[in-house]
Amino acid sequence: MRRFIIHVVPFLLPFVLYGIYWLIAKRRENKGLTMVPWLWLTASGLALSVITMAVLAFMMGSEPGGEYIPPRYEDGVIKPAETRPAE
Repeated sequence: MRRFIIHVVPFLLPFVLYGIYWLIAKRRENKGLTMVPWLWLTASGLALSVITMAVLAFMMGSEPGGEYIPPRYEDGVIKPAETRPAE
């Protein structure tokens, strides 16, 4: 679920906001909405995705030189991945 939020939601956000804008404009009978700006929506979605991943990489990253321990199965329980500080 977290992966979905990190990767998909920032990309789809401009499309959802444009859809809301389009619905509001349609209710007000605005006839100027004939062309959908697909290029700008896609570019802004990709930009938001890249910015989100970069911010999360800097905020949630671990200290350099640490030891990565992958997820493992111990005593009938899956232990999550972890990073131990360098000794």
